[in-house]
Amino acid sequence: MEISLEQKEKFSRIGKSNVSTAKCHERRIAKLLTDWSDRPFRRRRVEGRGDDVRVVGGVADVIPVAGDIIFAIEAKKGKDFSLDGLMSNPPGARFTEWWHQASYDAQLLTEKTNIQRYPMLFFKPHPNWDWVAVPFLVFQNNILTPHDAYKAECAERRRSSEVWFPHIHFDTYAWTGPIEHNISRSKNKVMKALMLAPVVMARWRDFEKFVNPNSIFISP
Repeated sequence: MEISLEQKEKFSRIGKSNVSTAKCHERRIAKLLTDWSDRPFRRRRVEGRGDDVRVVGGVADVIPVAGDIIFAIEAKKGKDFSLDGLMSNPPGARFTEWWHQASYDAQLLTEKTNIQRYPMLFFKPHPNWDWVAVPFLVFQNNILTPHDAYKAECAERRRSSEVWFPHIHFDTYAWTGPIEHNISRSKNKVMKALMLAPVVMARWRDFEKFVNPNSIFISP
């Protein structure tokens, strides 16, 4: 079926609006990280995932201006997040699509730099809420550490849980096997199957309060 000129213009406007919204969200996440860590972050300005991009600006949506971090940061603002959908159909859920992209970015950075990187996903289950997702193993292996201001409180909580603040631990990916999603941001799909790590989801306000920002940076 042929698309009319009017429909093409409408789709073009929608596409431009979506891109603008995504960029605005990435700048917001950069500011959240900057305020939390006292170190500047910015959105990645180079599009694509080729070797040249990995050298110039990494593959993540948001990157530090100086220094290096253990995470590849993906920022999503889609309206289709559903916790019920994630529970009923983990491989096909929108959150899994986002987590897959963040995990692939982390894999690319790990291969390029020979330094282990982990996915970090910012998403909005509601327009007014900022949430973050990271692999459970960054807590299990003590890669992330408690904020100095709450060490005593967190130490007490860690006696019964590796994660010392309110969170959701979604471990279904441990037994789903490889999950395939599109890794291309162009019109041409490129499908890639990945084993996804069990994930911890939390409100950003809890994460920033209880996690030491210095623990996400790689020592020179």
